[in-house]
Amino acid sequence: MYSAIVLINVERKQVKQAADELSKLNGVKEVYSVAGEYDLVLTVSVDNKPEFADLVTDKIVHNELVHHTKTLFAMDQYK
Repeated sequence: MYSAIVLINVERKQVKQAADELSKLNGVKEVYSVAGEYDLVLTVSVDNKPEFADLVTDKIVHNELVHHTKTLFAMDQYK
């Protein structure tokens, strides 16, 4: 299993639209709007590396609504 947390910046007026669009992607488990440095936080999880690369790179990072991302790759899960 490949998992990550993706921190995302979008235009202020497009937070809801981006959240709705990104939440429909296969492998996106949770989408949160947050206050602070980032606008959205996504948790993603898929079964294989090619699917993971496609989801994070092609479908999230290169999404036209997304301006900036920071991806935190999960190493170990404790709970």
